[in-house]
Amino acid sequence: IMACRLALGDAAFADYGWRFPFLFSALLVALSAYLRLKLGESPLPDLSPLRPYASVFHVAALFPDSGEYAGYGRALRAALAEGLAWGRMAGAPVLELDTLGTGASDPARLAVALEELSGRCDVVVGELLSGPTLSLATATRLTGLALVSPTATDDRISQVGPLVFQVGPAASAIDEATRAH
Repeated sequence: IMACRLALGDAAFADYGWRFPFLFSALLVALSAYLRLKLGESPLPDLSPLRPYASVFHVAALFPDSGEYAGYGRALRAALAEGLAWGRMAGAPVLELDTLGTGASDPARLAVALEELSGRCDVVVGELLSGPTLSLATATRLTGLALVSPTATDDRISQVGPLVFQVGPAASAIDEATRAH
């Protein structure tokens, strides 16, 4: 508008020049409509080959099955199986539990188990100790899986990604509560 007013002068702009900015905008609208019709939408990436059989109705449980935490791992697996079956209404989808052992929280077995289960599960529940759980949280973030950590208390675990959840209180909350009493 300013360029048009300066080029034509105030008198000519007031007489007929005020129409030029409207004509120019009409040309821009026509050009953008033409381009919009000629250019197609960007295709969305097809993510189905990554995990074509994965389902939120399959829950993976990765807990130690040997070593000093094996009994605790068995107890958590049993509680998780009971929890998934409890209160299910007739006709509701069945939540299936896939469990694999991780030895004594062995990182290599944990990686193999996650790789095997990630093809059919979208939710992972696991590990017991903070170190293996932090590794598992990183791996689930990279694969797009949700992780629920039932016991780890390391504050960093839930900060790994938006789909990583800690059930229990973090160590800092436990320390704060202990100091308060």
